[in-house]
Amino acid sequence: MDDVDAESSDHLTGRPSKLEDSTLDDDRRRCTAHKDDHAMVKPERPLGNRIAVKKYRAKKKAHNAYLEEEVKKLRAVNRGLIRKLQFQATLEAEAVRLRSLLMDLKAKIVENV
Repeated sequence: MDDVDAESSDHLTGRPSKLEDSTLDDDRRRCTAHKDDHAMVKPERPLGNRIAVKKYRAKKKAHNAYLEEEVKKLRAVNRGLIRKLQFQATLEAEAVRLRSLLMDLKAKIVENV
């Protein structure tokens, strides 16, 4: 019975037995080996992904630059249209004033005749 106690974990101290130690070491080695295999494969994939992401970002940057230029052009056109509208409003006000003046002159002519 003492041999069995020596092989199983010590419940009083909480330390694993020699058998448990060797099993844990084997598991750690397998896990580390698996990580190493995975690390070898991993750089290939992100390289292609990095290229695709770089290409996407360049395309997006070019599109944003195009849109910014388009905004500048449209703002310039908008300013021109606003000026034309203001000029049109000025002309309409002038036309109203001249019509009123014409009506006054006609009324004076009718009074004098």
